[in-house]
Amino acid sequence: ELVVVVELGARRSLMAIVARGEVLLAREPALGSDSLTEALMGQVTVGQDTIQLSWEEAERLKRQWGLHLEEEAGGPGRLSVATYRALIAPVLGQWLEEIRRTITFGTQDHPEGEPRRVLLCGSGAQLKGFDAWLSRGLGLPVEQMAVEPFLGQDRPDFAAVCGLLLADE
Repeated sequence: ELVVVVELGARRSLMAIVARGEVLLAREPALGSDSLTEALMGQVTVGQDTIQLSWEEAERLKRQWGLHLEEEAGGPGRLSVATYRALIAPVLGQWLEEIRRTITFGTQDHPEGEPRRVLLCGSGAQLKGFDAWLSRGLGLPVEQMAVEPFLGQDRPDFAAVCGLLLADE
């Protein structure tokens, strides 16, 4: 079975295609959860007000709202839900494109064809609703890996290694 392992770190992501314990392709795009925070810090005009969030405000909103947003009026802090979504949409599109690119290049010569699932890990993977959003975007089941039993609470930097080792289980 082909598996996609995606580790979302703060500044970078590791994306790998694994088959029977063998890494077919690994890529490390410079795109992490901080990219969403930076996108939220852009200057936005809402009505007659211009809003520019600090790093701390943007990080708090990202952690509070994630990608599980209700279609209600108002929104995270000073932004509406629609504005929040518009600000993070380009980064989300980049993530999907990078994962699709990894799948395309990693499986082009493999007889098993397309991956059957995605294993998700890393600090950025904890973003609310990210796994469900990614599953819809890729059309694949996405599973959150629990690496704490192997690494402890304070060692997420080796999560992808665990994912590669566990991909066949």
